[in-house]
Amino acid sequence: MDSSLLLSEDDLEALTGYVQPSRQLKALHRLGYFRARVSPRTGRIVLERAHYHAVAEGRTEATGAPARPRPRVRQPATA
Repeated sequence: MDSSLLLSEDDLEALTGYVQPSRQLKALHRLGYFRARVSPRTGRIVLERAHYHAVAEGRTEATGAPARPRPRVRQPATA
């Protein structure tokens, strides 16, 4: 198990399918990793491993409680 506090560039590429940081960030936010951000120093994506595990397990980070369910969107009926 990796003991690093942050996900590596390889981890981010595997998770998002992208190499470009702007696309990685958009993909991470779509997946629910709202704490992912761009480092002002390096321009690379920063995602804490603890936040990754919390979202992947379906719980909120602060309380350990389950994440709120997302609203279901009905698809329009096709004629």
